[in-house]
Amino acid sequence: MFFMPLEMHESQARILGGIADIFSVKRLHFAVLLLIFICLRSHGQTFLHSETNSGDLGEDHLAPTTLSLSQGVSFLEVSVNRFDVDVFTLTIPAGIQLNAIILRNYGSTSANQSFFGFQEHRLTLSTFSSSGFGDPINYVLVGTDDLNSDVLSVMVNANVNLAGPLQAGNHAFWVNETSDNQANMIFEFQSSQVTVPEATSSLLLLIGAGCFTLRRHRFTC
Repeated sequence: MFFMPLEMHESQARILGGIADIFSVKRLHFAVLLLIFICLRSHGQTFLHSETNSGDLGEDHLAPTTLSLSQGVSFLEVSVNRFDVDVFTLTIPAGIQLNAIILRNYGSTSANQSFFGFQEHRLTLSTFSSSGFGDPINYVLVGTDDLNSDVLSVMVNANVNLAGPLQAGNHAFWVNETSDNQANMIFEFQSSQVTVPEATSSLLLLIGAGCFTLRRHRFTC
């Protein structure tokens, strides 16, 4: 479970203490996600999208919801089942790179795993079915065992054509549950500015030697 410190007034403590009596077992995971969402918002966290607060993401693979990544840390909160596929296009601006996607919370009414995948440099996803994909897709199955792990690195490492952080462009993502049960997830997206490697000492010495040799040849001609 992903916890953040939060000071509570006495009235808030009473509300939290009564959750077990108010919510049924099936709604308890939603209540936990709602509380985590409130904690994150109270600490000024940025959300790419929260289905609790902003409604369901798109379900049409040819018209996914468009989300824009900003530098730093931002969160994505989704709730899916087998018949509720969430698809979105993540736009990474020039000069920004996506370094990691950390699974911070996972709740399900069964001990199952959920599907999370993406296709790089696409505005939309290829036609998909329950048995396969029209185009290669990078994916991972996530569950409680994957909490606080970087699922982006797993997907990238499984594709020989990908390496390192995800670079600027449009990337189409797909999330859904692999069983008939409900699954609730919070992902943490970690991004930063693209860094330009500094010239090494060896490279500087090589450049200097080349310049010296060129000047010497010009002097002797």
